Amino acid sequence: MSLLVGLTGVALIFAVPPWRDGPIDLWGTPWLVASVVWFVAALAFSTLFQSPNSARFARAVAAGVGAPATGGFAEPPREVATLSKRLQVGGALLTISTIGILVLMVWQPGA
Repeated sequence: MSLLVGLTGVALIFAVPPWRDGPIDLWGTPWLVASVVWFVAALAFSTLFQSPNSARFARAVAAGVGAPATGGFAEPPREVATLSKRLQVGGALLTISTIGILVLMVWQPGA
């Protein structure tokens, strides 16, 4: 889905709307360059770190690692706790990135 969003964004950058004389000058709009670079960085982070950690977390939880033999609750195993913390921090970074990109795209500083 993120790739579709990125491709749609690139198409919109190079599309010529009827009210403009030509396409948007990508390099002449620093906020747009910053948004595109930020999006690519967030996409790379999501693909290279967040997604694999999420898959490892799901496998660890599905395997029932650290589940108590009798009823009750047990301390989560170190692997699950570590992956959970990484996913929380990664999710927060991706949320901040999404909000930051949205602010740049709406505010368009300097435009």
